[in-house]
Amino acid sequence: MNNTEKLKFWDERAELSDLAGSNDFIAKEIEMKTLLSYCSKGDSILDMGCGSGTAAFYILDKLDVSITGMDFSSKMIAEAQRAAKEKGYDQETLNFCVNDIRDVKELEKSERRYDIVMTERVLINLDNWQEQKEAINRIISLLKPGGIYLMCENLKEGLDNLNKVRVSIGLDDIQKPWHNRYICKNEVQEIDSAELIEFRDFSSGYYFLSRVVNAHLAKLQNSNPSYDSPINILAEKLNDFLELEKLDIGQTRLWVFKKPLRSNQGE
Repeated sequence: MNNTEKLKFWDERAELSDLAGSNDFIAKEIEMKTLLSYCSKGDSILDMGCGSGTAAFYILDKLDVSITGMDFSSKMIAEAQRAAKEKGYDQETLNFCVNDIRDVKELEKSERRYDIVMTERVLINLDNWQEQKEAINRIISLLKPGGIYLMCENLKEGLDNLNKVRVSIGLDDIQKPWHNRYICKNEVQEIDSAELIEFRDFSSGYYFLSRVVNAHLAKLQNSNPSYDSPINILAEKLNDFLELEKLDIGQTRLWVFKKPLRSNQGE
């Protein structure tokens, strides 16, 4: 796929600030809350594909950490830097720079390593599993021994299962965005540069209420479902309490990888 078209797409969304990464900011809030739960005071964090810095600002507002944000869109980084300056962050606490997740050679050459690296719906912008797999291994190389990679990405099977439920009550399929390639469960098993310590479905409750219940009610009222409808707002509040993992319909999942304390060579 033409990466120039993807870059143009993200450059154009930079001016949307908090909505740059997704039109559904409630889903974004749930993602950021989930990522925050794995962070601790004093952590050094690398946010790969940081966009306009929304997740970085969210975490820093709640926890004393240092964050480096990187994105391949210079316009996204410019917006993030503008907002950081407006909020009064110094560069030791928060730093944004332009960098493509497909090319981190300079980062690998440096001695700096991170307690946490996170991606939030970033790998899905790559064209195929081979590119995604290579990116995951590069990300893990940037971790300190024992560091964790929070891979918050969209799952193909999650969307497939969600659409099965929607179709069963007369709703149309949800089509993934043109620039996305969702990850498959079995593919992630190929990653052996770090230990997969958790695979978490944290969003099925929200997707059930927002993409099934809310969408169905909107159809009955002959209207379009709204991302900020009262049901979606309620869904965010109830998401942690709804034991709907068996539905397996959350589009967004979290894979938690832990880098070994020692390499296989015993270094």
